[in-house]
Amino acid sequence: YSKQRTDKSQPLSDAEVVELGKATQSEVVVTGNYLLTGDQLVIQARAIDVMSGRVSVSESIKTRVNNSLFDNINTLAQKMSEDMAKELPPLRERT
Repeated sequence: YSKQRTDKSQPLSDAEVVELGKATQSEVVVTGNYLLTGDQLVIQARAIDVMSGRVSVSESIKTRVNNSLFDNINTLAQKMSEDMAKELPPLRERT
């Protein structure tokens, strides 16, 4: 899939994420980014439902750079996991 993209410096669009999800037979794709401004760091994550193409869950966390990065990522992952359990139907079992 990545060989098809011409501008790899730009983040994937929602349509590209859906295409990637379909190509990998995924039901949900979690994507994210970060923004660093001075000593402030914002980490964002989104869960995109591959079938509908809509963003089902979106969370972000704001922190200072000197705080524990891994603790903040774990906090964001926990929030995403809880929200996804509420907002998305259970994933089907793979055989």
